[in-house]
Amino acid sequence: MSEPTEMRNLIMIGDKLAHTARALGVLPRAMVTSQIPLIEDFFPGIDHLECTRCIMTTKRRILHTAAKRGGIQKILLEKDTATSDYWCGLNPSEMESELTSDGYEVSVVDFSQGIHHGIRDTGRVLERDKLAERLVRHYDAQLEEVNALLPLGGKKCVAAFVGFMHPMTHENFLIPQACDSFLNQKVMEPLGLDNALDGLGPLDELPPAEMLQRLTQTAPEVIVITGNAQAGLMAIRDATDADPAFREVPAVKNHAIHALPACSGGEPADYPQILGAWAHALGHKERGTI
Repeated sequence: MSEPTEMRNLIMIGDKLAHTARALGVLPRAMVTSQIPLIEDFFPGIDHLECTRCIMTTKRRILHTAAKRGGIQKILLEKDTATSDYWCGLNPSEMESELTSDGYEVSVVDFSQGIHHGIRDTGRVLERDKLAERLVRHYDAQLEEVNALLPLGGKKCVAAFVGFMHPMTHENFLIPQACDSFLNQKVMEPLGLDNALDGLGPLDELPPAEMLQRLTQTAPEVIVITGNAQAGLMAIRDATDADPAFREVPAVKNHAIHALPACSGGEPADYPQILGAWAHALGHKERGTI
């Protein structure tokens, strides 16, 4: 759902808030987020100050400096709780009293009561109520359409990673999406997919190629790279060069390697679209896609 976009002279703190505001056609002058992979690609030209936890704890000075430099008086804070489906472990609205005392005009957007309430509350604060209602209807219609496809027929064993590439050194990194990841719980499980990383032990500290070589133990039928797909493909190349046995992993042997969207708790408005992309890509017989 695309809307005419305007930039407002304010700061948004919270992934769900910033992402939903973007869907309603409003961008902040600066933002503070922590969940969405490669978020700079979705918000080009926006000042990304720091991660949410840093601003809420030891680096509040960065927020004040950015506000002063940009002549910004208005700050929007995301409210969330541990009972939320998209809880990230942080509640930026805890800063409301302090920032108000500091002289800012502070508004709180409530995502603690679910995505529908969060979209409507974002619309209220941004004075885009009608667009918010349209987004809620669009969200429900998309999710209903995708749910009709679930679960996928024929269980597949899938290994999923988030790919990153260092902008200066071009070094590749992979973040494994294990069973406790948001992606596994919100996308892979509803689709009826088995997680090939289950039982492989801690993988986070391993170099990408060595991490992938562990897949010879679970033989996934599909490998999915989210985030920077090129980083994943380079890691697959390196794993193949280092260990010929890796070529026999079914996903590699059959070229069943997909670049699909990531899914985090910070982008709930896009959840139906993300789930649908996975369902359509993996719901058919593999034909070899890289």
